[in-house]
Amino acid sequence: FGFLKGEDMRTLAVVSDVSVDISALSITETAEPGTDNAISQTKKEAARPVKIPLYVSQVSSVAASSSKESVKPKSTGFDVSKVALYVSDLEYLLSSDFPLERIKNGMKVFYEIFRPEVKLMNRHPAFAKEQTVGILFKALLCKHNCDSSWVADVFALIRIFARPEKNCDLIGNPDNLRPLLKLMAEHVSDPLVQQHGLAIMFNMAHIGVLVDNLRTAGGMDRCSAVIGTYPKDIELQRLAVQVLERIICSVPSEPGNRAAQSVVASMTTYPRDASIQSSGCGALFLYSSTGTISFANKDFVSAHGGLAVLLKALRAFESDSKIVAKGMKALDSICLAATPQIVLKRSDGLQLVKELLSRFKNIVDIRVPAEDLLERMGALAEPPVTVSKKQS
Repeated sequence: FGFLKGEDMRTLAVVSDVSVDISALSITETAEPGTDNAISQTKKEAARPVKIPLYVSQVSSVAASSSKESVKPKSTGFDVSKVALYVSDLEYLLSSDFPLERIKNGMKVFYEIFRPEVKLMNRHPAFAKEQTVGILFKALLCKHNCDSSWVADVFALIRIFARPEKNCDLIGNPDNLRPLLKLMAEHVSDPLVQQHGLAIMFNMAHIGVLVDNLRTAGGMDRCSAVIGTYPKDIELQRLAVQVLERIICSVPSEPGNRAAQSVVASMTTYPRDASIQSSGCGALFLYSSTGTISFANKDFVSAHGGLAVLLKALRAFESDSKIVAKGMKALDSICLAATPQIVLKRSDGLQLVKELLSRFKNIVDIRVPAEDLLERMGALAEPPVTVSKKQS
């Protein structure tokens, strides 16, 4: 980022005239799961320094050590006049023929500057958001996208930009989602690519129209693939199930069936993890919430262990009202079909439902589905009949 045409790029020059040699900086392919900082400092590498003009108006200090500390810029404002320069610099970086490692160093500095400034930029009405999104996706589609660490770095930038809801509209159109999910599939063996990809999907899954776009682009299959590929990575499991809680489709479909099976598998693998159990209960409810229109999903999830994992979740987290509410709604929805009712009767599920109803009778989200389920199953306790002396 920030290459100037025709100049000998010897040093990193910032607006405040502080110069830092970035030859000691490099990009690694791994990072701690669940963190936003996907780029870490490693051993010193021989990378030719570059000259990078930043788009921030004031930089009070920029420091970098040779081994552990990363570039930490501090700014007090956002200079709109720098936007055009910032966009053209990044475009030039991506269209250049520089070696990959040199471009990565430029992207690293861009990442370190972009992250603390993103809130200021997003709030500014003159910030060229459409141009920036276009450049970021141009970076995804450039010749370097066969390198998993490059894809992870660009995903990290898109993940930051996707946090404000209004920016998700720019990122979540089908033309952008298709290459994003395609690259997740091509780099399925890189956990960092999957982590950032799922986080981008999660940010977009709060918006109704983008949920449909994610489903159409293959978002359910991407989540299922992550759950199946990384059974021992609890952070990726949590992220994938959280996304499925929002985008799994109640209309009978093969991707939906695969997603439901993946949710059941994750809940089975991590029976004591509150996040996975909570999101899993929510996902199974959404998957089975077709009402009386179709019982296909209800029968499918019951036949593939969905009823069993719901009962285990209700037992394991019987004191957690939020998980109990989600689990009870899912149980009630699935048991609209006849086959799940037979399975429930053969287990001790009805007794568990009665116990939880007694404990949480003042919580509407638990009482209503529990009473509905028990009444349908003919197990709801009837009030005692009082007989007067005259009648006797």
